[in-house]
Amino acid sequence: MIELLSRFLMSWEGMILWYFLAVNSFYAFLMLLSMPELWRNWKMAHSENLNRYMSSEALPPVSVLMPAYNMSAGLVDSVRAQLSLRYPRHEVIVINDGSKDATMTLLHAAFNLYEVPPAVSKQLRTQRVRGYLRSRHEPGLLVIDKENGGKADALNAGINAARYPLVVAVDADTILETDAILRLARTFLVGTPVIAAGGTIRVVNGCDVERARVLRPRVSRRFLSGVQVPEYLRAFLFGRLGWNRLGGNLIVSGAFGLFQRKYLLEIGGYQTDNVVEDMDLVVRLHRHMLEKGEEYRVAFVPDPVAWTEVPSDIATLKRQRERWHRGLVKTMLSHRKLMFNPRYGRVGMISYPFFFFGEMLAPVIEVS
Repeated sequence: MIELLSRFLMSWEGMILWYFLAVNSFYAFLMLLSMPELWRNWKMAHSENLNRYMSSEALPPVSVLMPAYNMSAGLVDSVRAQLSLRYPRHEVIVINDGSKDATMTLLHAAFNLYEVPPAVSKQLRTQRVRGYLRSRHEPGLLVIDKENGGKADALNAGINAARYPLVVAVDADTILETDAILRLARTFLVGTPVIAAGGTIRVVNGCDVERARVLRPRVSRRFLSGVQVPEYLRAFLFGRLGWNRLGGNLIVSGAFGLFQRKYLLEIGGYQTDNVVEDMDLVVRLHRHMLEKGEEYRVAFVPDPVAWTEVPSDIATLKRQRERWHRGLVKTMLSHRKLMFNPRYGRVGMISYPFFFFGEMLAPVIEVS
């Protein structure tokens, strides 16, 4: 019996069993690490007076970047919602990425736009910008009209035009809680210098929404949308909080992330040839800071909340997950130098190997 068991464990089926034991044990380890982080953040969130930050000059001003492509439906409400966020000083930059619908027409009508001189330092290369426009009654709004180059290219155009040291990247259809940026930015004021931070993404499907604000959270009655609610909660409140403790967060969600602009410029902004530009950006930030030998932190903060719509049909979900995995594969292969490289600390010795073996190769092992 012992000999048969030994042969099984050394067979291919046995190796797959060992693989799943190792991966799921690490997930359990992340969950255990997340518990003290969740408790610490909960206490901090409930003991702080956010009004104190609103009247303080400690928080640096923020540029909110909103790339938009054929997003005429709901875009005006989204822009108004971003302009009304609770924050001491922020601007909103909408980047029209060559839309073929009525996006620019609606923005002109809603905000009374007029063209301004291109007083922008073009440190990052992008597709041609047709014009920069400001609003006659919303001084904190800038609209960039450019030729189509994809989301990453649009964000680079926004980074070029941003006036402030912190930039927030949000999808045009992402709904932010009114105090989300305020809660996220406060992490830049304490402890180890933070170069990037992300908040919690929650599923908006099924919620009561009015004028780009979630009035009442609900779980969608549609099965596919509903089952993604616990998936998102697990990924953010357990996975990323656990990585906080290990110091190896490799993902800041592209739907809601806050970055120090100067470091984005130093690494050349977003890569336009990767379909998951958010993960690639964070990995390059890690490499850049570790190679410079500077102390830094990439943080996940659970209480700032952004809402996003998830796929509600199999075909759309399949395309989304396939795109995510293609981007993961490209990112892993592009940065294979990190693998078990002690020069890159916990990122090279723990984070990168886990994402390579535990995330990138998981579909291959599962099919086997």
